[in-house]
This record gives sequence, C-alpha cells and structure tokens, in this order.
Amino acid sequence: MKKNVLILETNQKMSKEEKRKFAFWRNWNFVFMLLAYTMFYFVKYAYKKEYGDNASISASDFGTMAMVFNISYGVSKFLSGNIADRSNARYFMCIGLFMTSIINLFSGAYDNIIFITIMLAFVAWFQGFGYPPISRMFAAWFTKKERGTRMGVWSISHNIGGGLAPFLVIPIAFIPNDAIGHMFVPSIIGIVGAVICFFALKEKPSVVNLPRVEKYLDVQIEDVDIKDQGVKSSFKNNVMTVIKNKWLWVFVGGYLAMMVFRLGVGDFMFKYIKDHHHLGDKKTSGSAGKVAFMLFEFIGIPASIFAGWFTDIMVRKGRGRFGVLLGATLVSLVGLGILWGAPIGNKAVIFTGIIITSFSVWMVISMGGPIVMDLSPKRAVATSVGFKGITTYVGASIIGDKISGVIISSHGWNAYFGFILAIGILGGFAFLALRIWKPQPKEDGKYKEEYDELKEQETN
Repeated sequence: MKKNVLILETNQKMSKEEKRKFAFWRNWNFVFMLLAYTMFYFVKYAYKKEYGDNASISASDFGTMAMVFNISYGVSKFLSGNIADRSNARYFMCIGLFMTSIINLFSGAYDNIIFITIMLAFVAWFQGFGYPPISRMFAAWFTKKERGTRMGVWSISHNIGGGLAPFLVIPIAFIPNDAIGHMFVPSIIGIVGAVICFFALKEKPSVVNLPRVEKYLDVQIEDVDIKDQGVKSSFKNNVMTVIKNKWLWVFVGGYLAMMVFRLGVGDFMFKYIKDHHHLGDKKTSGSAGKVAFMLFEFIGIPASIFAGWFTDIMVRKGRGRFGVLLGATLVSLVGLGILWGAPIGNKAVIFTGIIITSFSVWMVISMGGPIVMDLSPKRAVATSVGFKGITTYVGASIIGDKISGVIISSHGWNAYFGFILAIGILGGFAFLALRIWKPQPKEDGKYKEEYDELKEQETN
C-alpha cells in the first residue's frame, strides 16, 4: 500500500552549536516528561492500595469506584487531547498534575463510598490532562523512527509511579487515618512536581529558537504541524479526521482487550491474592498482595523498554509493529491462564503468571502511543491519543472493573478469568487484521490541499 503522506525537504543544515543545543533540550524534555508522568501515576494509583484490599468494600463496590474513575479519566483524556492539539501543552499538563494532586490530598478524609467515588472522579478528570499533551510534545521533539524506543523508555513512568505508590505510604503509617496517609505522600509529590515541570518543560523546539526536529536529524519531513504554520485546526476537523480513520478503530479494539487485562488484573490484584488465595493481610507491609502488585507494575519496565527497542528494529526493517502486538497478546493469554490455574496459596505459580501476563500486556500498552502517532497526522496526534483513551478506558472500566466485579461477587473467580480470556482472544483477532493489512495514515481531502500549499511555501 502506498504511503499517503506529504514529503517536504529540509533546505539548510544545522550548525554544530544548534545541534548541540537541540540534543540538550531533547534529552532535557524527555527526562521531565518521564518524571511528570511518573508523578501522575503516584497520585493515580494511591486509591487502589487503600480501597483495593479493604475488607469492608465488596468487589462489586470497588469495581464501581474503579469504573467511575476510569470513565472520568477516559472522557477527560479525549477532550483534553483535542484541547492540547490547540493550546500550550506544558501549561495544560502542569495544571492537570497540580489539580489532581490537590483533590487527591483531601479525598481520603472521609469513609463514605459515594463521596469517595465522586472525589475519585474529579481526581481522574485532571489525570486525563497528562498523556495527550505529553504525546504532542513527543511528536514535536522526536521523529517517527525514534518514538518506539523513546516512548518505550518513557512508558516506565507508568510502572515506577504505579509500582511505588503502595510502598510510598509506609513511612507515614503512623497517621491514624490510613486513607489520609495513603493519599498524602503521592499528592505532595504531585504538587511539587507540577511546579517544577511548569518551569522545566519546553513545549516544542521553536520555544527555544530551534527548528523542527527533522532538520536536526537531517531527514525528510513526513508531516507538518499545521498549528505552527498558521493553518486553523478546529475541534470538528480534528475529531472528524479521527472518526474517519478506520484502522485507528481496529487498533483501539485490540488495545481495549489489553486494557481489560491491565485494569481487570491490576485493579483486583489485592482482592484476588487475599480473598481467593488467602495470602497476606492489610497490615503486613510485605504481604503477597503488595509483592504481586509490585511485580505487575515493575515487570512493565523491562517490557516497555524491550517493546520500544524491538519495534523500532521492526520499523527500520519495514515490518511494522503489528506482528509484535499479536505475539504479545498471545503470550498474555498464556500468562493469564497460568494465573487462573494457580493452586490455592502457591506463590511461585501465582507470581509466574503475573510476570508473564504483565510483561506481554505492558509491551502492548507501551506501544499504544507510537502506533497511534503512526496512524495519525501530526496535527491530530493528541486528539487521536485522547480518542484511544476515552474508548479504551471507558470500555475497559465497564468490562474490566464493573462487569468483572459483578461476576466475581456473583459467580466467583473462575467465571471472571474465563470472561476476560474471551475478551483477550477477540483482541488478538483485531491485531491479526492489522498484521495482515499493514495500514498507513491518510490525510483527509481538505487538509491535503492545505498541506500542498505548505509544501509550496517550504520549497519556494
């Protein structure tokens, strides 16, 4: 299939001083984008430890809390994605981190489930201000052939933030109200981090008087950010571009299955270990539930790095990323089967299943951003990421949290694992379709004409 993108040529070489400056700012921004999203996850996962292994909260009630959180997060991610495409990404992201931290700070002060759920919805809403603007900054500072490795390394922010969240509260365990303690430390980290990142991050190269990244790497410009060229980018145009992208829909369908694995297994980890396998208790800092949760998150670090490195090799060889997606999905089904069949109380088998499932699921999750960028024009990157967010988080929260919680409460853990395994198989078929047809991004007719005008301006 012929690639339908515009190719613009760079006209001038950068000086050595410009290249040195560009290299510094690229690495500088990469580090702070990683740190920023790590802090988002410190805050985001705080509630899972406090309420996930709370015996007074049923699996169904916890599933409702998680569902509300993730739906709010997904809707926010979509809307904020479109805003991020048309605003200052740095301002937008830092405001989100600051606000989600402030609200989370007070959400643990009450024990009413309805009030807690409402507060978590607001926490999640501002959580949605994180990924879309960061994806826009990635598109500005890194080219398509670099994004796999870079975003693979950046994706460890999910795992560092999520994996450390249950352990950050140990030093303040003396606080009488456990919920306040579990919310306090991540929130303070988030507030401080928001201020630091506001002054440290640079939205795009032009902010520091540098040209586009393609000029720095002396490569052809395969896409034009029309915002930088003075071409109007509206909410309607960006959304319609996303809606008409059929292959983005197919990818999101497969990605949804992996999000069901991630949310379903991750959110119910403490309950599964404690209620089904009868291991650990809430007051034991070294409980099997904490170890399992840590494994599920931290195994994602090598998985994300490996996925980024390996898929970049596949891209350079012209084989694309879709075969890797399919392979990782099949391995995740094996890992989930091991976790399902683990003998009661057998930590070795339980942890083996978690490691296999986590490694494969996080490979797919870390590849989501680069693939959406590959399937989308640069002008609509954040909107496309937001679309992925709203569809997968809303769908996965309903399937992986609420429906799964009801299934666990009504029919037990065997029915639960059978249900999400079936979802995973359907996701595998979606990735198989992508592997067979190998789609490429397309521009709609209106923007094709605008890009043609930009091409003339660039070459004249």
